[in-house]
Amino acid sequence: MNRPGNTKRRVNSTPIPRLRPLLMGLLLLGLSGLQCALAQSYVLSNLWSIAQGASSHPFLTVGTSYTTRGLAYNPVTGHVIVPSRTAPASVHILDGTDGTLLGTLPFDTGVINGGTFVINLAAVTDDGVIYVANLTTDATGASGPFKLYRWANESAQPTLAYSGDPSFGNTNGSSPRRFGDSLTLRGSGAGTQILLGTFNQVVGLLTTTDGVNFTATKITTDAVAEETRRALAWGAGNTFWAKTIAGNLRQFSLNLGNQTATAVTSVSLPGVYAEAIDVDVSRNLVALVCTNHTLRLYDIFDPAQPIQQDVTRTFPPPGDVNGNWVGSAALRNGKLFALDCNNGILAFSLNEVYLPPAIATQPASVTIWEGAAYWTFSVAVTGTRPFSFQWRFDGEDIPGATGPSLTFSNISLANAGSYSVVVTNTSGSVTSSSALMTVTPGNPSAQVTNIWNIAANTRPYLTSGYKEYGVAINPLTTNVIVLTRQNPTNMLVVLDPLTGAEKYYIDYSALLPVSGFNKVDVADDGIIYLCNLSTDTSGSNPFRIDGLSDDGPVPALAGRQLFYGDPGYPVTSPNVVWGGTMAVRGSGADTQILLGSGSYNQSSKTVAILRDSGGFFVSTPITVPDAPDKFGRLGLDWGPGTNTFWAKSAATSLILVEFDINTGTGFVKKTYSLTGARSVPSSVTGIKYDRNYGLLAGLQNGSPPTPVSVPIYDVRDIDAGPLWVDQELFTSYNADIEFQGNVDFAAGYLVALGVNNGLKAFKVNPNFTASLPVIVSHPASATWFAGSNPSFTVVADSATPLSYQWYFNETQAIAGATSATLTVTNAQAANEGQYFVRVSNAGGSRDSLPATLTLIPLYNTAQMTNIWSVLAGTRPYLNTFYYEYGMCFNPVNSNLLVASYVSTNATPVIIAVLDALTGAEKHYLDVSVVSGGNRWVNKIGVADDGVVYAGNRSTAPATDPFILYRWADDAPTTIASIAFSGDPAPSLPSKVAGYTMDVRGAGVNTEVLMSF
Repeated sequence: MNRPGNTKRRVNSTPIPRLRPLLMGLLLLGLSGLQCALAQSYVLSNLWSIAQGASSHPFLTVGTSYTTRGLAYNPVTGHVIVPSRTAPASVHILDGTDGTLLGTLPFDTGVINGGTFVINLAAVTDDGVIYVANLTTDATGASGPFKLYRWANESAQPTLAYSGDPSFGNTNGSSPRRFGDSLTLRGSGAGTQILLGTFNQVVGLLTTTDGVNFTATKITTDAVAEETRRALAWGAGNTFWAKTIAGNLRQFSLNLGNQTATAVTSVSLPGVYAEAIDVDVSRNLVALVCTNHTLRLYDIFDPAQPIQQDVTRTFPPPGDVNGNWVGSAALRNGKLFALDCNNGILAFSLNEVYLPPAIATQPASVTIWEGAAYWTFSVAVTGTRPFSFQWRFDGEDIPGATGPSLTFSNISLANAGSYSVVVTNTSGSVTSSSALMTVTPGNPSAQVTNIWNIAANTRPYLTSGYKEYGVAINPLTTNVIVLTRQNPTNMLVVLDPLTGAEKYYIDYSALLPVSGFNKVDVADDGIIYLCNLSTDTSGSNPFRIDGLSDDGPVPALAGRQLFYGDPGYPVTSPNVVWGGTMAVRGSGADTQILLGSGSYNQSSKTVAILRDSGGFFVSTPITVPDAPDKFGRLGLDWGPGTNTFWAKSAATSLILVEFDINTGTGFVKKTYSLTGARSVPSSVTGIKYDRNYGLLAGLQNGSPPTPVSVPIYDVRDIDAGPLWVDQELFTSYNADIEFQGNVDFAAGYLVALGVNNGLKAFKVNPNFTASLPVIVSHPASATWFAGSNPSFTVVADSATPLSYQWYFNETQAIAGATSATLTVTNAQAANEGQYFVRVSNAGGSRDSLPATLTLIPLYNTAQMTNIWSVLAGTRPYLNTFYYEYGMCFNPVNSNLLVASYVSTNATPVIIAVLDALTGAEKHYLDVSVVSGGNRWVNKIGVADDGVVYAGNRSTAPATDPFILYRWADDAPTTIASIAFSGDPAPSLPSKVAGYTMDVRGAGVNTEVLMSF
């Protein structure tokens, strides 16, 4: 849990109007002065706006001409400068107070010419010197050099301030010599500096020694592609800000000595897609013109907690598409001007206000594994800085938890509960909503011991970009081999099994060319096998397997191709996809390779077994008709004996398949559940089986905030099923939507490659025999009525017999409560509280999570007296599966009618007539004419004259009519007639008729009320 740093005082360089209540006492005025010294918030007051196509500003033409992209503010005159290529090309002058078009700058085509766009963007110095730039797609090509024009003031003639290539012939990246898409200026006179963005990692810096003529410097940055292309603004000191459309707003530190710029700060603005920015350094504000034709203003004093100022503003209609995502913003001297190309101009003044805190983003609830490396609750606030924070746990203050975020490490069951935060400033306080942390119990044990870990992005062959799909252990050397598809080429790396230290790269140049290896495995004799991923075996991407003689840096024997073609021929189609899974067993001429097939959009129930045939492998397809579709796509390994294999794919059960290689067929010998005892969850893939220890491991894939984990199962008893004996968690939470990681067992080691999450290694404990009980399902909290008989149930699993002991309120053992289910008989207020169960076996015990029993007091009065009851399931028309939706009372004879509809029965409809005083069944109504609708009878009612009505339920009454049946009385021999058939409300679309119904009146005055 982190404390916030000291809040620095911010000083305004230009006065801004302050919105304060006037009729206040001296004490409050003094407090307002203190707030001003600390910080302030800003609201935008509308000055003016100009819609695209306004007749007063003809250069803002309707449509998608993209001719007007730039805008700047002149602090000397208070005017807005707008260059436009709308014929004739001109630099327009607008009154900054009301937007009136005042005229244009002098324009000399003898000076201003050339470029892809002759003029595009504008900027103005502190002393009123105006600069306008062209746009060139290639400063050394046919479109001509980048040019910068200068006006000493609004009446001066233009001069050429710069002409050339600011990139100095750059050839790297996209459009390497394109300039004029973004421009930002600061200073004046000889101190004027102009920064130019590009499509790539280069920016151009224009400087001057006389304030008139400029020279260029090429600056190399670590920006991503197009980060400086559109949104670019100077920051404090030698820094500038830039933003890709969808990425974070980032600050770069400029080093003029070595002509580089490095990102130093990142501001996350989720959902803000910006085409232009400007920054007011003195107020720590950034304005963003967004691609959805809106304007936003943020306080970025604390980059970790940006605060939006005022509301999002929208550019005026009618507007049009801005598919090039171009615009400009000028945030200066307490004013904000913004242009969204093809969508007009907005103008505002900034006013200081002092606002109480408000929660912009609430802390989010989370479900997370016990033992997870970390979790952070955070809150985003708006209002006036500085803020103080106090986090609470179940309503109680957490000592020292006084920052905008609350971080936990090594999550435990004790962390489960409700968290909130109180945010305070000098204007008030606010409490966030509560975020619930639910901790899912894990299952760590001594079955394996973690010996080392390598995080993603700490080595070139372990990234977070879906590049690493293969890992294996060499049973001869115990070396760990990692295969990555990282560009520009594959890497095959050998690691030390005890430490994870990198030993060397394997030279596999003899195998080239190959489009990319996907999986690696090692035979018992140490030969390494590599396979690609083939999506079309008959086209340009045939499936292939290659071999290396050993895992030395230069294998003793040159690598060679061992298989090339279609492993499924002639059973599967060429595009079924091979190479997602591969398992190798045996050695020498007895080596066998097992391959799975299928992809997310290609069905398959076939695997392939490859065998050595004189130095080249031949394939035998094995089809398993009763297996799930694509069963071998994401998890496959050899099983016990000689003719079985394990298979597990995402969302399918773990299966054990027995095969006959002579017939090319197999069948599912065992299928294991996805939930409950002896189960393997649906998200487990990448499996491997260790026949020496009878263990099966895999990767249980997750997405934030669920880390990828390594579940380990004891599968020695294939009839009883897999017993969950251990669970190991990765420390990062990067999602793996492809489920392509895998694990490997060999020589007493286990290694796990979590795609995007790095690598973990373990030592298998050969002496580990007794494991703790596994609690598969914990007792659940419940609310019951007082006097009822609530029950709690635990589901546990173990290799040895289990025993149970239930406890009440933490320490009180409940006498006789020694089974998996606890029933509290005739529960009263004294029984309210928490219950848990201790599950024990020969290896020890585990406690369940507590379950809370809450009772609702009964409110018994003489208003009603219970005279009888009938339990569900005791009569054919009183079931437990949502079959009975209708009941009514007959006022004429005091009968009670109950309607039941069971579609699978020979006679689906029953309308039973009971004695209302005793509950005794009298008879059934005749329903021989009843049919139709998706429930033939749903609701019933009785009119005041004893006439019975029943309605079906129709989800499409226009084509499948709603039917109202009528019985003249409730005698068993009365035949129903149809009182209505059709659509009761034809003017209402997409309705369901018959959900509810009520009847009143009698005879011709009978009315039936329905809702839809």
